Amino acid sequence: MGRAAWARARERHDPVAHVAALVALYGRVAHVS
Repeated sequence: MGRAAWARARERHDPVAHVAALVALYGRVAHVS
């Protein structure tokens, strides 16, 4: 997960991929904090 995932999501304009990436990002941030 990361920049590559975001780039793929943007390329495909796939809302599900965007949501998954956001959830993963927030989950990682919440986990670290």
